[in-house]
Amino acid sequence: MKNAAHYNGQAWKMEERKRQVETLCRYNARLFRRSTLDRKLPPVVRVHPTKPTDYGKRSMLQCSVTDFFPLEVRVSWLKDGVEVTSDVSSTDVLANGDWSFQLHAYLELTPRRGERVSCRVDHSSLTESLEVDWDTSSLDAKHLKMAVGIIFFFIGLTVAAGGAAYYWRKQSLNHLSHLYNSA
Repeated sequence: MKNAAHYNGQAWKMEERKRQVETLCRYNARLFRRSTLDRKLPPVVRVHPTKPTDYGKRSMLQCSVTDFFPLEVRVSWLKDGVEVTSDVSSTDVLANGDWSFQLHAYLELTPRRGERVSCRVDHSSLTESLEVDWDTSSLDAKHLKMAVGIIFFFIGLTVAAGGAAYYWRKQSLNHLSHLYNSA
């Protein structure tokens, strides 16, 4: 009581403390709130196979959801727009050390040509769900390269056969002209 009466009796010190609360504490509290509690970072999402794959072979896809804040996030897998719940797993949400988080979700599947596989992410920083499709162009490119290679092989074989036929025909005509000239 004695100390409280002493400090309450110093009106000039109480005024100084009120000014400090207004200029320092509330200002820093607003900055703290903006940089932590009100902070929202949208996730960066990438879908890729865990190892090289091909159509018809059992594979695993990984959906990497990184650099998001706050912590709460929902990740799901879609096949042709329908949510998949079997053969799905994920890591726990991991802290990055810069006040952002990451999560990795996995889907085991056997890819089929023309099938659309997506990773859907719901997060408070997004106005609507974010869906990222698995880009199968590398699988399609592999088959396209093989088809182009086969086509060029047959073109080369056709040209070689035509050249050989031309050579043998020319040789037989030369041989007949030698026989005609010598008779």
